[in-house]
Amino acid sequence: MRRLVAAATMVAWSYAVARTRFFTVPAELLVAGGIAALAIWAYRRGGSGPAGDFPSRSAAFWLLVAAAVTGLELFAFFHPDRVAYPTISSLLGGLGLDTELGKGVIAFAWAAGGAWLLW
Repeated sequence: MRRLVAAATMVAWSYAVARTRFFTVPAELLVAGGIAALAIWAYRRGGSGPAGDFPSRSAAFWLLVAAAVTGLELFAFFHPDRVAYPTISSLLGGLGLDTELGKGVIAFAWAAGGAWLLW
């Protein structure tokens, strides 16, 4: 039942993300909220993933990677020259992010991948 609720939540969140425009406050808040929800969920689960419990060094490594990607994304987002410093969503534009369906599918895949890594 929990997996069904998690999947339904991810579908609803993906739909909400798909309805937003790039580089707007609602889009940023939805993405940040999704990241926060996954982080809280992982913390409450006690850190079990597909390979079982992971050591704290592994968690520290992934936290460092997430912090680096987030830092680069924020730098690119606030830099005035988006052509020279594109965001990840700008780089993925050719994958269908110009449509609501494409944005929803990629948002769901992103959330499902995060949930799978943390499950």
